[in-house]
Amino acid sequence: MNIKKLQNICVEISKLKQQLVEELPHSSNQALYFQNNEITTGIINDRTEIKMHLISGQILYFSDEKGDFIDLEKDNISEKLQSIAKDHKLELSDSKLENPTSDEMKSFLQYAELAVKILENFRMKMQAKNFTRVHLWPHHFDFSVE
Repeated sequence: MNIKKLQNICVEISKLKQQLVEELPHSSNQALYFQNNEITTGIINDRTEIKMHLISGQILYFSDEKGDFIDLEKDNISEKLQSIAKDHKLELSDSKLENPTSDEMKSFLQYAELAVKILENFRMKMQAKNFTRVHLWPHHFDFSVE
């Protein structure tokens, strides 16, 4: 499964999230989440969410009831993400993001659904009081519960 293209996009989405969220324990301000067939930042400050829907092949930057979309298979992802960042007074480095194929997105989707299901089952059986949600870490592109 080639996931490097998806991983690189997630790293950039995480960089945007880090500018919108204060520093959190366990570096949770860098983490993304997987739910409903999408990789998401979760809702930030009750106003912003960035998500990549793996079935529709779209990125949505949603803030203050306004949405900006990126087509993962057709658009120049780097240019579009830079434009969205600029519109929202955020900064991104000039990285060259490649378009993932629908097969790559579907392959990761199958893996993510199973991995999150297993980790959520584990999380629900924990006896500890302190633990995190199931995180997707962009830099290693793996899931964990801290």
